[in-house]
Amino acid sequence: ALTRDLAACQAAGAAAETVHQAEAAARLQQIAGLEQTLALRDQACAAYQAQIDTLRQEAARRDTLYQVQMKLRDWQLARLSEKPRFGGPPGPSGGKLADEVAAVARHPLFDAAWYQSSYPDTQGTALSAAEHFLRHGFYEGRDPGPRLRLLDWFAAHPQVLAARKNPLLDPDLVP
Repeated sequence: ALTRDLAACQAAGAAAETVHQAEAAARLQQIAGLEQTLALRDQACAAYQAQIDTLRQEAARRDTLYQVQMKLRDWQLARLSEKPRFGGPPGPSGGKLADEVAAVARHPLFDAAWYQSSYPDTQGTALSAAEHFLRHGFYEGRDPGPRLRLLDWFAAHPQVLAARKNPLLDPDLVP
């Protein structure tokens, strides 16, 4: 009887061990599935965080460019509120207007054809492209040509903007 009871216990133990191993394998599969889900969520979170970081950087860049544009507009307002000097209005940088227009027109980064095609409102005006850029476009943050992004350049050189220097008129500046 003892031998039979021992065999029955061993059979029950073996059956319980089989059930236990099956449950353990199922739990391991559940854990693997959850780990995979967490890994996918981590990847999605990392992708979202990268998008958020990119949006923050773009917002900061746009804010900087907006601040540059507002400083250019303040500069324009200050220039326009100056009293004209004897001999006619000075150029925006304080020199003779004709000399400043000629300097802009011959600057290697100024492209009159590109300027007029990029800003159609400049076509058909009495002002040349160089004079329009000098009097208006510069203060509006318009680019003088395809090789100079004016607002970006001023954002990278805030000291030049603070000193109110036009990079196309100052030979010491290399945009």
